[in-house]
Amino acid sequence: MNNDTTLPPLPETGDSGPQVCAVVQLYLALLDDLSLEQVQAISRHLAACTQCMQELQRMRSTTRLLASLPASEPSPHVDQAILAALTLHQEEQIHSQVRLFAPPRRMKRQARLRLIAQLAAAAVLVLAVLTGIHFFSLPPSGAGSQFALPANLSWSGYVLYHSRTGIAADSTPYRIDTYHDLGTGRMHVETVMDDTLDVVAVGDEHTMLGKDMMHHVAQWGATAWSVDDSVVDLAHLRHALQTRSAVYLGTGRFQGQEVYRIRYHNGLVLLLDMQYKPVNLLRGVDGPATGEPIYDVFKLMPVSQVPASMWDMRIPVGFHMGTLPQKPWCGSALITPVEPAL
Repeated sequence: MNNDTTLPPLPETGDSGPQVCAVVQLYLALLDDLSLEQVQAISRHLAACTQCMQELQRMRSTTRLLASLPASEPSPHVDQAILAALTLHQEEQIHSQVRLFAPPRRMKRQARLRLIAQLAAAAVLVLAVLTGIHFFSLPPSGAGSQFALPANLSWSGYVLYHSRTGIAADSTPYRIDTYHDLGTGRMHVETVMDDTLDVVAVGDEHTMLGKDMMHHVAQWGATAWSVDDSVVDLAHLRHALQTRSAVYLGTGRFQGQEVYRIRYHNGLVLLLDMQYKPVNLLRGVDGPATGEPIYDVFKLMPVSQVPASMWDMRIPVGFHMGTLPQKPWCGSALITPVEPAL
C-alpha cells in the first residue's frame, strides 16, 4: 500500500495502539499526495481514532495560523547584512594572495571576519524564509472584480472523492466517503460508524439503492443516505454566479496552492484551483486566511481510475429487501453538520 519507501507501511484496517497512531500521523501532512488506497486507509483510521482526528485538526489550525500572518516588508537590516556579506566576500577575493602570507594574528582576524560573514549570510537566509511566509500569505486579491468560468470548462471526465467525519449525539465518530461521477451524476456513498454501522448507497438523482453491509439488507429509494453535492455541480455554479447568489471573493491560498474563492449565499466558500477545478469547501470564512475545510479529504480523479464496480446497483447475493437503519446525523443525532444545503 505504501509507495514511499522512506515511510513505514500503513497499518492494517482495525489495528490500533500508540504505534499505529504514530504511523498514521506521519501521513497526515501528505494527504494531498497519497494514493486513493492510502487516503481511504487514513480515513478509516480517522473515523475510529479521536486522537488522530484531533492531530489533523491541529495541523490545519497551524496552517491557517501561518496563513493569517500579516504581510510585511523585509527589515532594512536585511539589506545591510547582504551588503556587508558581499563586501567581505569581495575583499577576500581581492586580497586572496595576501592572506596566503599573512602573519598568524592577521589570519585569526580574517577567520573571525569570515565567520561573521557566514553568520550574516545565515541570518539573511532565515529572514528570507520568514519573509517568504509573509509574502505567501498576502491578503486575497481580486475581490469584487469580474470573474467568469471559462465557457469550455468541463468536469465531466472526473470523479470527485471526498471524506469527512462527524460526531453523533452519543459521541461516536462516523465517516462518510463519497464518490461522485461529475459527468453522469452517479454516486457511491458509504457511511461507517465504528463496528455498528456500514451502509452503502449507490445511484443517481432518480434511483438510489441502499445496502446494509453488516446485516445484508437492501432497500430501494435510499436517497436519505445520499449527499448533497450541488455545490460542485458546474451548471449550478455557473447559474449561481450569473444570478449573484454566489459572489467571487478573489484569490487566496489554501494548503500551499493559490485558489479562487467563491462564497455562496449561505456563507459556504467553494475553492477552485487555477485550472478551475474544485479543491474543497470552507465554512466560517470571515476574512483572509480564515475558514474551516468541510472535508477531511477532497480529491478529483480521472474516471478511468475508479473501477466500474463502484456504480453497481445490483442487489448482492445473500441480501434480502428490508429497511435500512437510522442515519447517525438524523435530526438531533447530529452534532457536526455533514451536508451543506444550498
